Amino acid sequence: MNAFGTSNTDAPGRDRDKHGPDPVNEAGRESFPASDPPAYSPASGDEQKRKVLEERELLEWMTERLHREARYRNCRFTAVQIVDAVSDDDSNWLSADLHCDSAPDKACMDAADAVIEEARAYFNVADSSS
Repeated sequence: MNAFGTSNTDAPGRDRDKHGPDPVNEAGRESFPASDPPAYSPASGDEQKRKVLEERELLEWMTERLHREARYRNCRFTAVQIVDAVSDDDSNWLSADLHCDSAPDKACMDAADAVIEEARAYFNVADSSS
């Protein structure tokens, strides 16, 4: 039975013993699940590579992520704390400053921490000293 609720032998004029498996269904089975990781997903082990962004780009990305929740749209990330040496997880930055129009509540702080954690897995900050 395939994804459309029919058997591979339901195609008219097809003798499966003579022609082998249906090429469309076979291609579908071979391509699922997709072998390519989604964009910006961190690889594992020695292959881990982060996309390098300018600090401004990283701050915009993180703020956009935070703003997906409408109640946090009064907050934005304003600066990134870059570390002198790359950490054990290959990140070259540690945290980011959050500025809100009013005092952020615990839920906002938790959401900001989650955005920072996600961003640290995907991105490094470009070296601005060059």
